[in-house]
Amino acid sequence: MLMLRLISQEIGVTDPGIGMKSQHTEVKAMHKFTVTVTQEIEADTAEEAALLMYQELTKGPAPIYYSVTDEAKVTTDLVLDREKADEFAGIDHTADPGNW
Repeated sequence: MLMLRLISQEIGVTDPGIGMKSQHTEVKAMHKFTVTVTQEIEADTAEEAALLMYQELTKGPAPIYYSVTDEAKVTTDLVLDREKADEFAGIDHTADPGNW
């Protein structure tokens, strides 16, 4: 049995709790996180395991189990509430001024 760890991407996130304020504008620091999806997959080879993971990602629901590592190399394991995650995913967050 192979354990396949798929590092999906580094993501910049605006932390609403951190920022410098002036009279008219607020500058918020962006942080980078490495988000990892871990899934146990039985396969004969690493390539087959990766292909099975790919198949699952394209056909099934998005994963809800994540391991997130910040810039300080602190890792947090998260299990998302699927209903809240689906609601969040349905909103265009690129329009958020905090992401500019």
